[in-house]
Amino acid sequence: MKKTILFSLILFLLLNGCTTEENNEKTYQTQQAAIHNIFNQYQISGFIVLIHTTDDQQLFFAENNETFFAGDIKEQEEGFVPRKLTANIALNNTTGATFEIPIEEQDYLLIITSDTKKGSFSVPNSDYYFDLVTEENHHSVVDDFSVIYKDSL
Repeated sequence: MKKTILFSLILFLLLNGCTTEENNEKTYQTQQAAIHNIFNQYQISGFIVLIHTTDDQQLFFAENNETFFAGDIKEQEEGFVPRKLTANIALNNTTGATFEIPIEEQDYLLIITSDTKKGSFSVPNSDYYFDLVTEENHHSVVDDFSVIYKDSL
């Protein structure tokens, strides 16, 4: 009897653990609509920095009251899919943070600081600098970037 209950419990746990999660990523027809969604969904009152990488990725980081998070915007046949890929990190008590951004093709490190560093990029109209490097060899992969404010959409 105990073996049957134990077996049933293990089977239940295995079957529950093996179920696939439903993909809840929403697709937008334009990149601008995807960015607008990021502002609204995460209630961003600051800015979004959209980074185009040398290997054709579109990554972003968002600032809201000195709190940052990072993600990407995937372009697919159906449209653009924004994804938040990191937790929120507050920079109000520190001079910087490093985010690990896991992407299928490459893992990146996004460094955001309030101190200028050689090779870093300045975010206009803010006190922040950033760089995006590969996790493997720490080479910068920023091809171009733009700063977007909600009222500019």
